[in-house]
Amino acid sequence: MDKKKIIQETENNRIEKKDTTKILTIIGLLLTLVALGFSIDQYKKAKELTDSISTRYIGEFPKHLSDINKMIDKAEKEIIIFQDVIGYGIFSQPKEFHKFMTTLVQKNAIPITIKVCIYTSKLYEETREYQFIGFEDAYNYKKLKNSDSSAASEMREKLFIKKKNENKFKKSRYENFVNFFSKNAGNLNYDKDSVIYKIVTGLPSYENITYDVFNDALSKIQNYLFLYCKEYLKFSIEPVDRMHVMNCWMIDGKKAIFGFPINYNADEITFTTNDAHITKYVSDMWNNAIIAKGKQISDEY
Repeated sequence: MDKKKIIQETENNRIEKKDTTKILTIIGLLLTLVALGFSIDQYKKAKELTDSISTRYIGEFPKHLSDINKMIDKAEKEIIIFQDVIGYGIFSQPKEFHKFMTTLVQKNAIPITIKVCIYTSKLYEETREYQFIGFEDAYNYKKLKNSDSSAASEMREKLFIKKKNENKFKKSRYENFVNFFSKNAGNLNYDKDSVIYKIVTGLPSYENITYDVFNDALSKIQNYLFLYCKEYLKFSIEPVDRMHVMNCWMIDGKKAIFGFPINYNADEITFTTNDAHITKYVSDMWNNAIIAKGKQISDEY
């Protein structure tokens, strides 16, 4: 075989291998696309199936706040709310709280009926203490509080510092709270006369914040939001002096998100539902709260 023929056959083999590689690459890409298409189709079917389930788990506090906002944005006739305070989530997720309040103000202007059942300020302060000093020490603290308020106050401050040192009272969360309301002055349609802005911008740095200062600021903010919603927006608000069986947000009597508070509201697991039995139960909760007025309901916040 002459040299020229050998070179030609070698070149032909190289071209064939190259063509084969291209074909295999194309086949591989096609198979990948088919598999991807199948996966997407299966994902869509799985999502449709999940969404069709009447009741399903959606997350823990405060991650579910965005789900609440998406739901109440679809309300057409009525919103019923059971939560500890008007400013639910204001510290943990200020941006989502802002969306929540903004939506309520907009829905109220349509108008849509808005009913809110919250804790009295006394009950909320008690649950807030446990939330920010640590539930694990709550029993000893409460026992001391009933016998020696001065010693209890000292213990509370030490436990708060302990939470800060253990990063359970997170610096990032505190600074996010302060920064959000400091930077959004004038953009909050529910902050009349910049009350919240003035309170938040008056807070010290994370390193210098004490429980009493922090608690006083939150109390003032919650009290302002309560008065704003009750007197200015004319929400139907009922303060109760015992903890809810569950926190709940329901629209039009058809769809609801409900959460079970754990450790005096320090944690919460939440679910979404369109089950008629559960939504009826939420309506009954409101009706029972009104009937029980004077027993477990207080006119005073």
